[in-house]
Amino acid sequence: MKHTFMRKHPRRKCQTKKYKKFRSNKGRRMVGGYSPVFTRYISLQIEALTIREFKIVSDEEKNPIFHIVRNIASGGSFTNKINGDGFFTPGINLANLLHNARVFYNWTKGLNASKLKKFSPDDQDEIRREQVTLYRHVRISPANAIRNMIQPIPISCTWDINFAIGWMQSNGCCICELMIPSTDVFLPLSMPPPEPAGERSPIPLNQPQYEVTVAPCILTYMNTRMHHNGTTIYTYNAKTCANLTEVDANFNTVEQNGCFF
Repeated sequence: MKHTFMRKHPRRKCQTKKYKKFRSNKGRRMVGGYSPVFTRYISLQIEALTIREFKIVSDEEKNPIFHIVRNIASGGSFTNKINGDGFFTPGINLANLLHNARVFYNWTKGLNASKLKKFSPDDQDEIRREQVTLYRHVRISPANAIRNMIQPIPISCTWDINFAIGWMQSNGCCICELMIPSTDVFLPLSMPPPEPAGERSPIPLNQPQYEVTVAPCILTYMNTRMHHNGTTIYTYNAKTCANLTEVDANFNTVEQNGCFF
C-alpha cells in the first residue's frame, strides 16, 4: 500500500470528559462494529506511538522500532518485500529484513500486552472475545489463494474493506479477508472506521487508509465469496507467531520455498 502521513493532532488527556464518555459502555458507542472497551484498547496503542519517551528511546540506533514504524506509515517498503512469485524480492538484505521483522514483532507484542494490562479482568475478557477482521489487496491466482500461507514479515492491512476494494481497482484481482484473534500481535496505525463523533485518534499515522500492520503469521484458508460488486474475497484465519523462534522458522521457510502471496 502507498502510505501518507496526516498532520499531528493534540493529545487529549484520559481524564477529559470526552474520554470518560468514550471509555464508558453506556450507550455502547461502537467504532467499526467493535465494543467501546476494545476501541479504547486500540486507541491506547496508537497513543503509545506519540509519547516523547517512545521517540527518544527509539531514535537510538540500538532500537530501530521508531524508524520501522515511520517506514511503514510513510512508504510501506518494509511490508512489501515479496515478489509476484511468492519469494523475497531479489537483491534485498535478508539479514536486515529478518532483524527488523524480529524487532517489530518483539516490540509490538510487548505493547499489546502492556496495554491489555491497563484494563480490569472483566474488560480484558471482553477484549479477548472480539474477532478482528482486516483486509488486504493481493494479486494471486485462484490455485494459490486456496492454500495455507506463511507470512514471514509484517503485512500491511486495512480495517476497511471499501478502502481495500478501492485500492485494487488499478491492480486487479482479489481481496484477502483476515480473521485475527484480538490479542494476537498487530499494530494499529489508525482507528477503525468510522471514528466516533468528536473523537480523533491521538496521531493517526495512516488514518486515510485505516491501516493496521500484522506481525509475521500463518494464514489458514477458510472460504471464497463474491462481494456485491463482483470482487473475489478469500477468507483466512490468521494466527501470528507465538515467539521469535516461530518468526525465524517462517522467514527461513519462505526464503527457501516461497509463500504464494
